[in-house]
Amino acid sequence: MLNRISAVVALFALCAAAQDSIVSTEQDYVWSTYPTEAPVTAFCFKGSDLWIAAGGQVTEVNMKRGTLSPYTKIGSMPTAGISTMATDCTGGFWFGGVDGVAMKKGSKTQVFTTEDGLPDNAISIVRPARSKVWVGTPKGAAAYQSGKWKVYTAKDGLVGDNVTAIIIDMKDRAWLGTDKGISMFDGAAWKSHTMQNGLSWNETLALGVDRRNGRIWAAVGEGDVNRWDGKEWKVFMSIQEGINSIMADTQGRVWFGSDSGLLKYNGMEWVTDPDKLGVSAASVSQLAIDDAGNMYFGTARGVMRLANPYPF
Repeated sequence: MLNRISAVVALFALCAAAQDSIVSTEQDYVWSTYPTEAPVTAFCFKGSDLWIAAGGQVTEVNMKRGTLSPYTKIGSMPTAGISTMATDCTGGFWFGGVDGVAMKKGSKTQVFTTEDGLPDNAISIVRPARSKVWVGTPKGAAAYQSGKWKVYTAKDGLVGDNVTAIIIDMKDRAWLGTDKGISMFDGAAWKSHTMQNGLSWNETLALGVDRRNGRIWAAVGEGDVNRWDGKEWKVFMSIQEGINSIMADTQGRVWFGSDSGLLKYNGMEWVTDPDKLGVSAASVSQLAIDDAGNMYFGTARGVMRLANPYPF
């Protein structure tokens, strides 16, 4: 398992270009590690490009060539404070933090703030849909489409203004988690979920979607996990405090990242043992999966990539 791999694979600082990534194989699965000097606060990827925010700096890693490009600014926006990243369908990279949101595509960069239509400069989450990009802030959400921002607040049907999580389901509907519940927007109307219609808690910390079956997963309150099957919410009580990210893999398991480590639900039980998980991460800031089913883990020591197929 990973603890045997870790005995062989030493982690080096991301700033050392000769050791920007380390690949280890065991049996028929492959780990790639992109180490950092500081805990990872956000990452995103597109093709061979991997962007990592850590220690107030953003680094672009070319996973094929093994080259590194560090940034202290994305356009005019400082990289210090960046806490969320995403890639859109057109190849643009989006960066959100305390100073607004920036979009980089090729050599061009645009920075957006309240002066450009955002409800607030503090960006909690950025998520792309098919034809738009959503951002969440403490003062509402906004969707970017055709060069303009459309703001949504409680006055427009959002259950609460403090948006903490966003996911996009297979029907391109946006699910927005807030401190007052979860709202789903289908492009025309809002539908909200709260404790009054099935949630065990209104405060939403993280959202995820299982693209195999369309189920929506939510981390809410002081450690609960709730699951929406299209008709009702199933409640799992007191699972893990501080869940910050949710990812469903290609084999139907659902992974949950938190500052306290990693856990997985395999459909029957909750697994926390690192030997059974295959990932020895003391804390996890972000989880992601690409179109090929390769899984990425943002940790205190870098981004770890597990190639699909994987046995865990």
